Amino acid sequence: MSDKAYIAQLEAENEALKKRVAKLSLLQHVEAKINQIVRSIPDIIFIMDTDGNYIDFKAGDGEVFITSIKGDVKGSNIKDHGFDADFIDAIMNHINTAIDTGEMHTYKYELTFPNGEIRFYESRAVRLNQQLALRIVRDFTNLEQHQQALLQTQHALLHAHEKLKEYAFMVSHNLRSPITNILGISHLVKEGLITQDEQHFYVQQLSIQCDKLNEISTAMARILATYD
Repeated sequence: MSDKAYIAQLEAENEALKKRVAKLSLLQHVEAKINQIVRSIPDIIFIMDTDGNYIDFKAGDGEVFITSIKGDVKGSNIKDHGFDADFIDAIMNHINTAIDTGEMHTYKYELTFPNGEIRFYESRAVRLNQQLALRIVRDFTNLEQHQQALLQTQHALLHAHEKLKEYAFMVSHNLRSPITNILGISHLVKEGLITQDEQHFYVQQLSIQCDKLNEISTAMARILATYD
């Protein structure tokens, strides 16, 4: 090979090497960007295989049951962490469905931690290859607790509404009669329509109507005590 041809060959190899270096640099840049994006995701991330092994793991904003039990996720198996058999079967079905169909599969569940706290999760699994699935898990316990608080508030409001209905019924049916009678007697007195002989009778009637009002007031107090 002539010197000229040899130099040309070296230049070609050098150019090819530059392209490979540039491609590698680009791939490293892309990988760094992907890692940066993954780290910024607030969700918990698992990579699991079809045997239930945790191949990789990234903690997120939520609480991770596994780290509360054992501490290690990566390199362990789902059977190592005290999950019950039904939950293990559900997670493996979740993973295998995503791998078999090639479509994202969603699974919601709850876990009871060693301290008795119940937390709620939503897992979305996607296929990486025929053996691996990526699980992106969101801890939505705070949202669930907020929804439960709203339900409790709604229940309390319905309870209060029922009490108001009961008060309205009592006012409409129980208070009307004695108040009407007292107003009628008051009108007779005001207009001077009661004779001397009738005064004792109407005073007794006023006393009777006042006793009825007192009984109704006591009953209303009992109702209030029932709903405390």
